[in-house]
Amino acid sequence: MPNLQTIREGIKELPKGPPLVVALTGATTGIGSYVARALARAFAANGDKLRVYIVGRNAERAGELLRYGRETSAGSEWRFVTVSDLALMSEVDRVSKEIIRLEEEAPFAGGPARLDVLYMGQALSPLQPSNRKVSEVTMLAGY
Repeated sequence: MPNLQTIREGIKELPKGPPLVVALTGATTGIGSYVARALARAFAANGDKLRVYIVGRNAERAGELLRYGRETSAGSEWRFVTVSDLALMSEVDRVSKEIIRLEEEAPFAGGPARLDVLYMGQALSPLQPSNRKVSEVTMLAGY
């Protein structure tokens, strides 16, 4: 794993490259929200080169993050896509189709519809009990 200085230098280089379309799942709290805020700060002077999809359950928390992103990197596009449960393949399919639809409707930076970065940060704490039963988990996994 690269050291922290190398990571910071790499993040600083992002706005110098092509425009980015990013989808962040689990970004309304925790590490995902830090990644979203880091992107906003990295693109502060080049907001027109950044489009971010925040995929999550909590529209209120997402709203705060969307405002931060838009204010921090003026000209960037921040969108919220609601999801109920990313453990369900039907929800993954629905969210994927929604992002594709939005990208085809208004391609970013004049180019073709695309997704450049997918950051998957959604998770349940391993220290908290799960409300899923074994039969639900095995059905989701296709067993």
